[in-house]
Amino acid sequence: QGTALAASSLTRPYAELWDTVAERPLLRLEGHNGVLAAVAFSPDGELIFTGGRDGRVRIWRAAGDSPAAPGRTLAGHVGPVNSLAVHPTGLLLASGGDDTSVRLWDAIAGEPVHSLAGHASAVMGVAFSPDGDTLASATTGVLVFATPATQSSEVGRYPIDGSGLVANSGTYTLAQEPGNATALTITAAQLSYLATTVSREFGLPNPPLIGTVTGF
Repeated sequence: QGTALAASSLTRPYAELWDTVAERPLLRLEGHNGVLAAVAFSPDGELIFTGGRDGRVRIWRAAGDSPAAPGRTLAGHVGPVNSLAVHPTGLLLASGGDDTSVRLWDAIAGEPVHSLAGHASAVMGVAFSPDGDTLASATTGVLVFATPATQSSEVGRYPIDGSGLVANSGTYTLAQEPGNATALTITAAQLSYLATTVSREFGLPNPPLIGTVTGF
């Protein structure tokens, strides 16, 4: 109903439920072996899900000011759980972890439903679309763009190619866009002649004429 906030910290082994109107803590969710990295509500606010560095996902039932009652512990990830997302229906929970997997759980029964592979690095974020038809996941990586052009390359058009991502298990196909082949344009530099001001008397020869070129 917009009056409660669940918060976790990478420095504490518990999460807290806060009353956002009274600005006071309501519940402390303790039970993980290590710090918590993720917390999420069910759509009806009756369940709280927490994910910890211990590789576990826990389900909690909370009501009013009563102590939170821990429910099922969901084990499946190998390594820390980094992110959680609840389906708009409240029936499905998604979790992402350091083991590069996204796991789907029955949010009510606490049973595993499916495991999604394909990332090459830790999964740092998961999210359902508002209609629940799409699940997005985010990972870490180093995206690099490079070109063969150097500071002394001639005027012309040069490619810029991307790299750094891994098409793990054939889940993705990586290709360069056609426009990458001419993505960098080197144009002619504009140089300017600047003459040094001189003077002479009438009838005398011109003095040496000098100047500079700017624009390099």
